[in-house]
Amino acid sequence: LRNGNFLILSGSVWLMNKGTFITTLVEKDETFSAGRAAYEDAQGRIWLVGRNGICATDGNFEMLYSLPDRILGRWLNAIVQKDDSTFWVAAKTLYEIKLRPQKQLAIRPIFPELKNVHLSGLFKDSLGNIWMCSNGGMYRFVASKNALEKFDRGDNAYNFEESISNSFRSSNGTVYFGSKNGINYF
Repeated sequence: LRNGNFLILSGSVWLMNKGTFITTLVEKDETFSAGRAAYEDAQGRIWLVGRNGICATDGNFEMLYSLPDRILGRWLNAIVQKDDSTFWVAAKTLYEIKLRPQKQLAIRPIFPELKNVHLSGLFKDSLGNIWMCSNGGMYRFVASKNALEKFDRGDNAYNFEESISNSFRSSNGTVYFGSKNGINYF
């Protein structure tokens, strides 16, 4: 987290203090448990996505938004902030989440060409492009062109398995994506 503390997801959510390394269980409702990914947005809200749905808390873990997975089986894997009120969530397709008045969330699938593509990771680069890791390679949404590009084995991009994708941006701007079979970098 920006304050230096760490969130640990392991069946439950744990907060590790940056100075003491003491961990404490953060207990909330069912939507908050079973998280597969956590994300701190530009406004300091903490989002968790997983097999029980989507939720967001403030910095003190007070619930702000909750959207239980009524369909079950979405297995939400990652979340990224697109703008102040829009988020994208990776699953067996790509979902868009919109913040609504009265602390409600609206969810809808986007990009019909990604239906049944298992997405496991999301990353927003410094140009506003959103990178998506999938079982078929990588996709990049180019914000300035409103276009979706695909990189696969033909581009020497490795596939990503469910839950095995992460990213790191180096100080020189190179972004590294860890996969089951190697590292992709752009």
